[in-house]
Amino acid sequence: MSSYRGRLLLLAVPVAACVLSGTATAQAIPTVTIVDGPPIWTAETSATFHFETSEPTGIDCRLDIHRDASAEWEPCVDGHTVEGPLAEGRHVLEVRADSGGPGDPAQDSWTWRVDVTPPAVPTVFEPERLWQLERHVTVSWGASDVPSGVDSYNLKYDRWTADGSKRRALWLRRTKVTGGALAAGTGRTYCLQAIVRDRAGNLAPSWSQRRCFAVPLGAGALERSDQWRLQSGIEGSFLGGSLWSSQRRAWVRQEVAARRLVLVVTRCPACGAVAVRWRGRVMRTIDLGGSPTRRGMIVPIASFPGRQRGTVRVEVISSGKIVRIEGLGVSAV
Repeated sequence: MSSYRGRLLLLAVPVAACVLSGTATAQAIPTVTIVDGPPIWTAETSATFHFETSEPTGIDCRLDIHRDASAEWEPCVDGHTVEGPLAEGRHVLEVRADSGGPGDPAQDSWTWRVDVTPPAVPTVFEPERLWQLERHVTVSWGASDVPSGVDSYNLKYDRWTADGSKRRALWLRRTKVTGGALAAGTGRTYCLQAIVRDRAGNLAPSWSQRRCFAVPLGAGALERSDQWRLQSGIEGSFLGGSLWSSQRRAWVRQEVAARRLVLVVTRCPACGAVAVRWRGRVMRTIDLGGSPTRRGMIVPIASFPGRQRGTVRVEVISSGKIVRIEGLGVSAV
């Protein structure tokens, strides 16, 4: 029995030796991988690449064989730079590792596109009207770009209060949306502008033209005489409320810096009339009578060549008829 086991062991040894010998003589094919290169879209007209290899070996590169059928392999190393300037459009870098034997060399490739054309100057489309009677104002914008396409927008605004103080602010940064609602303050004027960046990183040559809107002061913010009463919860009225009076010479007034002035009022069959003064001079008399009853009516008062400072005063000139004032619009533009 023991001699039989001995014969099995003697037979197994040569087989194991052959297996070990075969493993030792097998030669792995070197691999090469491009681990870093330009982004899919870029405005850069040169490019740098980094490679990883499985073992020290020679590396060859060639560029844009799809454009130039005569493009030849040339030796390259990690950190290989294509100096350019590269033309706009698609580019492909191919890389291969020298196998050092009869096998096909391992290869890898990197595809990217060059875009040096900036996008068109964007447009702010909304709001279409200067006077807005909502606190959240819908704004929309857009632009076009060829070939890479629009990536993102920045939006900024200049804002003036009714007394003329100005502030500039960035509203949205690197946003991909083309519309939104701006939470606006009452008695304020906003002028928005947009600029666009494409997927290659090119920036439009300038900001868009301004798109402006103004939200009136609410009735409750106005300085007034004792004859007025403030009423809230009125559906359809600006901010849901108004000042009302039926007494002659009741007045409201406000110190402003304005280029345009409007009055927000209610018209009704039994409504009275008011006179509007600017710097003490009557600019307009307004008959608020009319059928049917209409709330949130915007009545122009004055338009100046530029911003002017002064006091606007609205005075009831009827007697025994209700006058409802919902707000005063003060625009800096």
